[in-house]
Amino acid sequence: RIFKMSAQNYKAGPPAVSQENLAAEENMGHCILLIQFTPDDNMRTFLDYDNVRLCVDGLCNLYEQKLKVQNPDKQEILYDVSELFEYFESLHDLSALVYNVNIKAYEPKAKEWIKEQIYRGLKQQSQKN
Repeated sequence: RIFKMSAQNYKAGPPAVSQENLAAEENMGHCILLIQFTPDDNMRTFLDYDNVRLCVDGLCNLYEQKLKVQNPDKQEILYDVSELFEYFESLHDLSALVYNVNIKAYEPKAKEWIKEQIYRGLKQQSQKN
């Protein structure tokens, strides 16, 4: 099955990031993604990734798995980043703990930060093409 994602229908860009914060984000490593799919506290779980890029890829894969279940007969499924972000908003909770080598500690990151990372990744991909 093939999934294709585009940012063409996503109007808003990521929020401005200060040079200080950008430098800190470049030093981020291990990432623990915290997800709660429903209001039921028993549905809380976490996923473990070596870095932010892999975490973002893993989160996109979760959405793609959902699309596979909803569309079992389709060989190709297209979606844009706004649909992905709607999925994030439908989750009861979504956040991350990201290791920052500068401070040698994990920093909590909210849903908006995760969206920003996805948007940046798409922007980098489009610049390569």
